[in-house]
Amino acid sequence: MNAETLLNSSIFLGLFIFLGLFAVASVLTPIIFYILSLITKKTKTDLDDKLFEIVRPPVFWTLIFGGLIFILKANVFNLPAGGFFSSVSVSVLILLWVRPLTKASSVILSFVAEKNKGFVNKATLPLFRNIFLVLIWALAVYFLFFVWGISLTAWLASAGIVGIAVGFAAKDTLANLISGIFILADAPYKVGDIIVLDSGEKGKVIEVGLRSTRIKTFDGIEITIPNSAMGNSKIANETGTKTDKKIRLKIPIGVSYDTDINQAEEILLKIASEFEEVCDDPEPKVMFLNFGASSLDLELRVWIADPSKRGVRSKINKRILEEFRKANIEIPYQKIDVNIFNTNKSS
Repeated sequence: MNAETLLNSSIFLGLFIFLGLFAVASVLTPIIFYILSLITKKTKTDLDDKLFEIVRPPVFWTLIFGGLIFILKANVFNLPAGGFFSSVSVSVLILLWVRPLTKASSVILSFVAEKNKGFVNKATLPLFRNIFLVLIWALAVYFLFFVWGISLTAWLASAGIVGIAVGFAAKDTLANLISGIFILADAPYKVGDIIVLDSGEKGKVIEVGLRSTRIKTFDGIEITIPNSAMGNSKIANETGTKTDKKIRLKIPIGVSYDTDINQAEEILLKIASEFEEVCDDPEPKVMFLNFGASSLDLELRVWIADPSKRGVRSKINKRILEEFRKANIEIPYQKIDVNIFNTNKSS
C-alpha cells in the first residue's frame, strides 16, 4: 500500500469515526440533560436552566472529542500521528470550554449579586467577573502548555522578573488597583451614596472603579480621586449605614429671651409631625442648647428614612417661620448698640 492510498484510507476512516461520534453525541446529549432536568425540577430558581443552556453545546462537543481522544490514545485503528491529533483534540476541547465557563461564572455571580449578601453585590460584580475571566484563561493556558509538554518554569521565571520591573515602574497604579479592590469588597460607599471628603468637598458617588472614584458635587463639578487616597482618608458617608439608612437632621432655631420655651417646643414638635419624610421612631426632639448672646438657642432634631429627602429641612424651616409669626414668637437677630460720645468740650 503506497503513501497516497494510506492517506486516503486514514482520511476516510477518520471521517467515519467522527460521523459515528457525532451520531452518538446527538443521542446521548438530550438524554443527559433530560435526566439532569428531572433532578433539578424542584428547584425554586431558573439558575439551573440558564446553566444547562450554556453548557449544552460544549457537553455535546465534549462527547465527540472525548471519544476521539480515547480512540486516538488507545490507537484502536492504528492511525498515523495519533499522538499529535490527540493533543490537537484536547486543545480544541479546552478552548471550547473557556467561553461557556466564563458565561456560566457570570450568570452565577449575577445570581449571587441579586441576593446582595457578602462580598459579591452589584457594586463588586464587575470586579469578580474580571477575576473569574482571568482565572479561567490562566487555567486554559496552563492545560494547553501541559498538553503540548511545554515547561512553564522558564516562562514563570521571566514573568517574575517582568512583574518586579512593572511593579517598581507602576507602584502608584498598583496601589490604586489594590485599594480599588478593597473598596469594592468592603463597600464603605457605593454608587449613589453622598459622601464628604477630608478636604470638605461633598457630592454623590457616580462611579467606583479599580483605579479611581468619581463624585459629582452639588455644584455639578465632577471630582476624580485616586483609590489609594480614598483608602487612606476619612470618608463620611451621609447615606446611612448598610443596615439602616436613617439619618438625623439638626435644625437650629433661636428665640427671644421673653419666649415661652414650652410653647416653642410644642410648635416645633407639631411642625415635625406634619411631614411624612420624618420618622416616628426615633421620634422628633427639641433640645435647649444655649443661652445665646441675643437668643435662646434651640435645636429641632428629626430622623428621616430616606437620605435623599434631606431637602425637607427647607420645608420645615418655612413652617417654623410661619408658625412662630402666628404665635408672635420673635426670632432675634444679633443687635449691636453703638454709643457715640462727643469728646469736644465747649470753651
